[in-house]
Amino acid sequence: MAGEYQENFDTRPIANFVLSCYLDQKLIPWQNINGITIREYIYDIIPRVELQFQDNGMFVEMNPILEGQELKIVVKLNAEQNDIINQKFEVIGSRHQPTNPERTDQYTVTVTAAFKPSIFMGPLENRFYPRKKFSEVISEIGSLISVSTDIRLDTKDKMTWYQPNQNYMDFINDSLNRCNPGEDDTPFCYSGRDGKLVLTSLRTELDQDSGIVIMNDPQNSLNATIDKNNKYFYTHAYGDNSGFFNKRIAYGIKYSYNDGTNIQVKEIADYKSTKLSGYKNKNKNLNKGAVEYRNFGFLNNVYDQYFDSIVRNEFIRTSFLSSPLTVNAQPGSYELFQKIDIQIRSQNIPNTIVQSYSGTYLIGGIIHHMSKKATYDMVLVLFRDGIDDSKTYDKFKNTLEKS
Repeated sequence: MAGEYQENFDTRPIANFVLSCYLDQKLIPWQNINGITIREYIYDIIPRVELQFQDNGMFVEMNPILEGQELKIVVKLNAEQNDIINQKFEVIGSRHQPTNPERTDQYTVTVTAAFKPSIFMGPLENRFYPRKKFSEVISEIGSLISVSTDIRLDTKDKMTWYQPNQNYMDFINDSLNRCNPGEDDTPFCYSGRDGKLVLTSLRTELDQDSGIVIMNDPQNSLNATIDKNNKYFYTHAYGDNSGFFNKRIAYGIKYSYNDGTNIQVKEIADYKSTKLSGYKNKNKNLNKGAVEYRNFGFLNNVYDQYFDSIVRNEFIRTSFLSSPLTVNAQPGSYELFQKIDIQIRSQNIPNTIVQSYSGTYLIGGIIHHMSKKATYDMVLVLFRDGIDDSKTYDKFKNTLEKS
């Protein structure tokens, strides 16, 4: 990156937020920006950005956009509040076209960027980490690439970890599937918009308290004045994909491996309740036990529960992540894996909460979308492994497995 960054931001308000955006240290005027979308997920190693703006030729003709150029984005709800986003990203691709074929003085430019892709997605490494736990490996990687880490658990998987001609993103993702966070648990490794590399697990995050209640209230959710005591969302959508994932793995999974002496056959058929809901998204009348058979060969240099961890990690993740609830929330300082309580009001019965889908969730994804023609739209992607009991619908007792 060329030179020292000059923090001379254009902070004029756009709808209910304040934005500063620089590409290669050149200001993009707020009125030229069509939209910015930033995505962060608990299953993504790095957050990603898409920026679209109108260009009069300053970038396309005079300063072509190149891989690796810096894109800095600062977002606040108003000039006095703390930053919700303040991060430098790297360009990984772009495209442009004339905004109007009959005019030659205006281009529509789309830029794709990510957090430090030159480090995480860059050169292949051929290295090994001898006799270490995976949590220790992540700490070492953070030191190697100068990225801050937040290690929230001590994994139980000491062995030699190999990184055979892989970039750090692929190595972390592959190793994550094989690490052991502890009994009846599954790990996650990600970077949020703050750029810190986090290693945690489902059980670790379930232990936190839930201190935020979010209610659906379309009118208040569009209010630019943020109420510290009350949080709102505009609309929501629930998607139940458990019918597919249950049949593939989440009703149970059988696997075998060679321990050097005999073929060992094991089965994982359930896991402890997360206690986020009264019932699991599993139909007990359709649950016939193990639905898939996996075969592993014999490997040395692995810890005792290596094969069990591979299968259990996928089993628990699939069970927990199969049915997301997305809410278009009033912008705020939400974080990945934050535990929140959702209150969904009935569309038909006044002053009534839809009990089945209200309740406690973990934030699995945050999508920030900013546009000069709209408000700052923050979409929270929420997860839990079931639904709650309902006074108006008692079929759960005969259909779904109790949590």
